[in-house]
Amino acid sequence: MLEVNRENSLALREPPGVAPPVFCDGRQWSANNALDSQQAMKGLAVSHAPESPVHPAIAGSKATSTVTLAQVLPTNGSPSPTTELGVVQASHHLASTPQEPPNPQQEILQTVHLNRQHDATAIPATAADFGGEPARDVSLDDATATVREESYNLQQLEQLALQHNPAYCEAVARYQALQGQWIQVGLPPNPILGYSGQQLGSSGQAEQQGVYVEQEIITGKKLQLNRQILGWQVQRARSEMEQVRQQILTDVQTAYIQVLIAQNRRHLAQTLVDLTRQSLLQAEALYAAKEVSQADPLRAQIAVSQAQVVLQNAVNQHLAAWRRLAAVTGQADLPLSDVTGDFHPDDYALEWETELARLQQQSPEIAAAIAELEAARWAVRRAHAQVIPDINVQGIVQDDRATGSSNGNLQVTLPIPIWNRNQGGIRQARATATAAQRRVDRLLLDLQARLADEFQSYQNARNEVEQYGKEGGILSQSQRSVELLRQAYQAGEVSLIDLLSAQQQYLQNSLDYLDAAARMASSAIRIRGLLLDKSLSNSPGER
Repeated sequence: MLEVNRENSLALREPPGVAPPVFCDGRQWSANNALDSQQAMKGLAVSHAPESPVHPAIAGSKATSTVTLAQVLPTNGSPSPTTELGVVQASHHLASTPQEPPNPQQEILQTVHLNRQHDATAIPATAADFGGEPARDVSLDDATATVREESYNLQQLEQLALQHNPAYCEAVARYQALQGQWIQVGLPPNPILGYSGQQLGSSGQAEQQGVYVEQEIITGKKLQLNRQILGWQVQRARSEMEQVRQQILTDVQTAYIQVLIAQNRRHLAQTLVDLTRQSLLQAEALYAAKEVSQADPLRAQIAVSQAQVVLQNAVNQHLAAWRRLAAVTGQADLPLSDVTGDFHPDDYALEWETELARLQQQSPEIAAAIAELEAARWAVRRAHAQVIPDINVQGIVQDDRATGSSNGNLQVTLPIPIWNRNQGGIRQARATATAAQRRVDRLLLDLQARLADEFQSYQNARNEVEQYGKEGGILSQSQRSVELLRQAYQAGEVSLIDLLSAQQQYLQNSLDYLDAAARMASSAIRIRGLLLDKSLSNSPGER
């Protein structure tokens, strides 16, 4: 956790050096490569592949590095001067620290699971689980809802998103723009070469013609200070780039689990349709044998119609979930396909203290705020340096026709800081640095408040999942009730309405379980994703 120590001195820290190449859309771009104007006009895409891609669903010690703020970035050169601002020390995640790449298959197993064979909390998705005939998939009314045989796993979808989601390439472009600005602000002014002529109307008798060179000399290490400020702004942009990357991964994982749950809702609804049709056939057979009244087939037909409504709604939900997934992967026209994976509630076990500490240590939002604070502190020193006058030197060599000789002149000028000593600029820089310090404090509290809300949603959903899915829980009891009532109805011991009500209740309980599982997984994904999501609508670089 960040610890803010308000003292009267601050050792300014050096910004990072030149960053490695980044990737996007499968192409490489390096900060050292020159982009000509023709390439820029064609919209040459820049891209980024982080040095250490760590799946946000895996919260392990290998993915973090706890350091003080002084160790976040290496220093170079002699110790930096101090100002009167406070000291900030932080234990924070190093976004650029090389890490061991995760095992993709292990990631998938640790992310989402829907295993009906071995999980006691799994939901039966076939009529055979109810004691009926195997279900057949629905014939969808919407042709666009036809599911392709090709399927995707989570790793494939994440790779698609990192390659094609425009939010990531946008963040990379902002990062590279600041790198170019860092180069520019440290360049000295160009010398000026000119021609000088005097008394040109003297018919060549008193003319003085010559060449002069003028150079502005920047003093007070202003150029170096400019790069110190921009260096930290580049680091801020890099943290924002990591923030967008995490937003994309969270969005993909959330959309993925929603599609996975929607697939199971669709299969479950199809099962209900098949069961109600079987009940209708049984009711018609019993009515033909004059064992029940005509009301039973009518009730069974109503149940079939209601089941078809539930099925169509499940199909619509599946389509919507897939379209959201296609959007965050950057492939809006991605054909509807199944996603593979399983769901186990234990894979989403979270602890408040662990997640709060990890959030405060690894959040790119905090890293960006710290970089902005360091840039503001260097800006204070830059404001003080502005008082030191720059020197303008001009030298001229000319031919004097009046004397028939050559001569030279030297002129040195500099402003005298009598009235304007950048008093307002210094005051502004100090206030900006104070605001940046308070922003770090505010973000720490804001992260805790946001985590509290999300963690409550997670705990509520997890409680529902456990109550519905445990052995002897709501689902197992509902399923047992359906089996007993089906046997009793076939024996003529109960009415059809009792059986239909039990089937409807089991379906509703199963749908409630799926909804709770989706909410639990989505909350856990957002928490493990450092509360970063909505990559397409919430860009950290838009200020």
